[in-house]
Amino acid sequence: MILRILHLSDFHFRALENNPVKSFNADMVTTSMLKAIEKLVNEGAVIDLVIFTGDIAFSGKKAEYEVAEEFFMRLREVTKLSTSSFFLVPGNHDVDRKKVKNFHRSTWYLFKNQDEITTILADEDLFPILMKKFTEYNTGIDDTCVRRPY
Repeated sequence: MILRILHLSDFHFRALENNPVKSFNADMVTTSMLKAIEKLVNEGAVIDLVIFTGDIAFSGKKAEYEVAEEFFMRLREVTKLSTSSFFLVPGNHDVDRKKVKNFHRSTWYLFKNQDEITTILADEDLFPILMKKFTEYNTGIDDTCVRRPY
């Protein structure tokens, strides 16, 4: 069995004037890319999965995810895929840094090794606090548009 994956990453969507459609349409790179993907699909290319690995937004803000949602809805139309074939994984730019307290930077984000990272992420009290920094990522793109692996 062959599995054909479209892997995308690091778009760093930004919002212009809080207008997601205008913001998206102003981005020549993504609109051109969508046209190229649509042409390939119309010529017979098959895409089974779309995986977007990190840095969807520029700074983890709600308006940036509205622009991203516009992109993902158009990408779904072009690829003719359902939400079950789309997977998003957040990156460091998907964190709303204004929600990261200085105290957290000096204690939770200075790791010496992988074991320290694992300990913090496994802590049932700390994990929800860390995940609050991804609030806009988790709520900004409608689940009818794409699905998240967690």
